[in-house]
Amino acid sequence: MRFSDWADDPRKTARWQRFRRMLIGKFPLCERCGERVSTEGHHVISVRHARWLAFDLENVRALCHQCHVDAHNGPISYRPRPTDPEDTPPYGQ
Repeated sequence: MRFSDWADDPRKTARWQRFRRMLIGKFPLCERCGERVSTEGHHVISVRHARWLAFDLENVRALCHQCHVDAHNGPISYRPRPTDPEDTPPYGQ
C-alpha cells in the first residue's frame, strides 16, 4: 500500500472516491433491499478496527442511504453477490 492509503481516515482519500465509484457502478442497486439505487459504500467491518480492509471489495457493500443508516443502527443481512469471478474483477490501484 502507498503511504497516502494510511491517511487519518482512508475514506477521505481520492483512492476511496475511485473505489466507491467503482463499487456503485458494479452494484447499482442496493445490496440490502435491492429496490433503491445504491449511493453509499458501507464497510461491514469498520475501518476504525481493520484499516487494511478499507479497499477490500468483500468488506464493502453498496447501499442506498436508508439501508446505510439501518446498517449503522444494528446488524443487517445482504443479498448474495454473483459468484462468477468474471463478474467481480479485482479492484485496480
